[in-house]
Amino acid sequence: IACFGAIRPLKNQLIQAVSAIDFGEWLDTPINFHMNADRIEQLGGPVLKNIKALFDHSPRHKLVLHEWMDHHTFLNVLTTMDVSMQVSFSESFNIVSADAVSVGIPIVVSPEIYWASNVFKVGCTNREDITSKLIFAYNSSFYNLQHLNKLKLLKTAKNAADIWVDYFK
Repeated sequence: IACFGAIRPLKNQLIQAVSAIDFGEWLDTPINFHMNADRIEQLGGPVLKNIKALFDHSPRHKLVLHEWMDHHTFLNVLTTMDVSMQVSFSESFNIVSADAVSVGIPIVVSPEIYWASNVFKVGCTNREDITSKLIFAYNSSFYNLQHLNKLKLLKTAKNAADIWVDYFK
């Protein structure tokens, strides 16, 4: 499970980590929870410390920390994920989710990420709801629902391009 991006309190990574562990328990399989390790912003240090402690006390599941990487490498890493999470209090566009969609990975996001399909959005504060949405996203490839996010992202990109073209006329 991917939960990449800078580590900040409003990115809500701790509850996402707990939900990922719940998801692994539901699947009855160990999970690897992937995050960035070296982009800590806005007093995000305690967030990372708490996530490390969570996985230290969950021997079945593993925290995988990555150094910040170039875009090509990052996309290659994303292709190895089953689901990407960005259930953030503060994101609006979220390039990490757009990258995941671009390589065909299902996403679970907060309503703040306006371009994503509503069927992949979940509130930020209820871990059971987030876990249920993870299960849905994980199974979405069986129902061919990934195209919903791609279509919404393409529409958002077209609208942005139209705005910029009009601006420069």
